[in-house]
Amino acid sequence: MSFTPSHHVCIATLGGQPQVVTLALDCLLAQGYPISEVLVLHLAPSNPRYQRAIQTLAAEFPYDRYINSLPHQPCRLRPISIKDASGAPLRDLDQPDVIPSVQQFLSSLLSHYRQPHQTLHLCISGGRRLLGYLLLTLAPTLLRPHDHIWQLTSSDAVREETRDGAVLHVPAYAEVQLMELPTLHLTAHTGQAARTSGNLDIVKSTNEHFSYATFQRCQQVWHRLNDRQRKVLRDEVQGTPRLVTVAQIGLSLKTVNEYFTTIYAHCKEVWGLDVIPHPKRDWLWEQFHPHLDYL
Repeated sequence: MSFTPSHHVCIATLGGQPQVVTLALDCLLAQGYPISEVLVLHLAPSNPRYQRAIQTLAAEFPYDRYINSLPHQPCRLRPISIKDASGAPLRDLDQPDVIPSVQQFLSSLLSHYRQPHQTLHLCISGGRRLLGYLLLTLAPTLLRPHDHIWQLTSSDAVREETRDGAVLHVPAYAEVQLMELPTLHLTAHTGQAARTSGNLDIVKSTNEHFSYATFQRCQQVWHRLNDRQRKVLRDEVQGTPRLVTVAQIGLSLKTVNEYFTTIYAHCKEVWGLDVIPHPKRDWLWEQFHPHLDYL
């Protein structure tokens, strides 16, 4: 049985400190996330500091390959300038009237990248703090539970060493880490991004999506699985990279894939299906994620 791999996209905010992006990306790759595309959100590139930061980053991605990723793993850099309502690049976020247009710009971007088999990693440590805050305000309705929001932290010594891109990579033992930020995911219940700001509509969608009949089917499958099969199912539904799961449970990728053959066979029997609807991973997420905490 074949599975479509998850496409991992890093969306990072950028100011004049390019090392914020490379250090965060190095941490994500070290954790086993196969990042294949990096979007850097920045204000108008006419600012000389932003120009230098973008140029410095571009040198780290020769031929759409990040220098710190595996040789066979493509990783493309895409600088994206934040634009106002007229489509012009914004020089700063210092006027209240630009906030709605920036929110709309960011909302359209996140909506575009919320694709099947795609996991988003928001790294909000670079650039204007307001830009990171605006991304956080959109997270509950536009991010799914298998997406992630990250904050980069480092020691004072590392910050001094790397300032202004003087050093873009540090040893693995250095005092640098990514902290995952919690957020309320409304899509954990609705299974889709909220298309309205009305709370009543969100509640109605939540109640309709949480089907007790589906919950009972999930329970039946869950009770047929052993502990390791439950582990790989939970990780898959939560967006954990398959190779990370393999490393955690100490089995081969072939064995883990065989677990999914078993899981899908039980699902077909319990749901009365001849075949699992394609894409299979999305179908699994739609059925199990709203009920995962209750299994």
